[in-house]
Amino acid sequence: MDYENYTEQLFKLKRLGINPSLEPIIQIMNVFGNPQNKLKCIHIAGTNGKGSVCAMTTNVLINAGYKVGRYISPHLIDVRERFVINDEMIPKEKFVEYSESVLNKAKENNINLTFFELTTAICFLYFFDEKVDYAVIETGIGGTWDSTNIIKPLISVFTMIDLDHMEFLGDTIEKIAKDKSGIIKEKIPVVAHERNVGLEIIKNKSKEKNSKLIVAIDYNGKISLNGEFQKENAGIVYSVCQELGIDENIIQKGIKEAYWPARCEFIKDNLLIDGAHNPSGIKVLTKYVDSIRNKFKGVTVIFGCGQNKDFKSMLKLLPENDLLIFTQSSKSKNEPRNPQDFENVQAMIISNVKDAVESAMNLTPDNLIVCCGSLYIAGDVISEFKK
Repeated sequence: MDYENYTEQLFKLKRLGINPSLEPIIQIMNVFGNPQNKLKCIHIAGTNGKGSVCAMTTNVLINAGYKVGRYISPHLIDVRERFVINDEMIPKEKFVEYSESVLNKAKENNINLTFFELTTAICFLYFFDEKVDYAVIETGIGGTWDSTNIIKPLISVFTMIDLDHMEFLGDTIEKIAKDKSGIIKEKIPVVAHERNVGLEIIKNKSKEKNSKLIVAIDYNGKISLNGEFQKENAGIVYSVCQELGIDENIIQKGIKEAYWPARCEFIKDNLLIDGAHNPSGIKVLTKYVDSIRNKFKGVTVIFGCGQNKDFKSMLKLLPENDLLIFTQSSKSKNEPRNPQDFENVQAMIISNVKDAVESAMNLTPDNLIVCCGSLYIAGDVISEFKK
């Protein structure tokens, strides 16, 4: 079986929802001797900004001379993007080797793993075997029951918290913040931005766990990533790296040179992609688009999102546009929504992402073309249009 077919089979392990138990990941890691307990981890939770914070933190540590593993989700194009050491993805043969090893041990021990539990186990094993100095670990959904929450990190980090995955985490900011604050461990430092809407809950949980809380502020140095919102993310990274004792010049260099795909990223002069997939993310994207729209004749939006997303709210928050196109990621069966389900929505439907972008370029060649709504859609655009 070739690599593409193999990964397609693995994706079938993926099921909607959260397994509200850490037992499967605890069981499988026990089988392997709990290598995660020997890793020096930075644990990152939040609604938006986790990827950017992971990328900047990783780049600072690499600049400081360390070997750094980074675990993120979801991926844009290749599942191996989830397991990166010093900017190099896990080799295909190693990914298959670790997958087979974990799945075989799970079968032998009657452990039923979700896709995310499988990838989390691979991450711990791979980073341990490769002897990374630091492991930057991003949660998947939430925190309390997230498979990554069996580590005892050096620092627990929170990016901005907002409404997302409400069917799993709760329908209020308070419930979501409470779930995410479940990553806070006894006497382990915590970093969160001063504008984090869940800060009060994070404060209370930190106090309960006797953990020092470091409140980050906006970073005013140079940042390579586009968007004013990156000042918040960079401020979090700055506080994390200071707590780790990294030299000031190295922190500044690492933040300045960090790269993270599909976050207000230009693929061509007028083709912008962003992984915004919830109302708060769309709101931030719209603010960035509004700050640069005067450089273009108009704005065209290409949009698609999963069935479990707050579609109506996102539609209302999209950048003001001349043309709206609904599309569908090649990796999702849940996009696009049918526009007939929503009143007063005028849009074209072009299900193939490549065709949608090419149509936008032909119909509105002088417009800013914005692709958003799903990281998978952003991944499709990168695959088709980025050199």
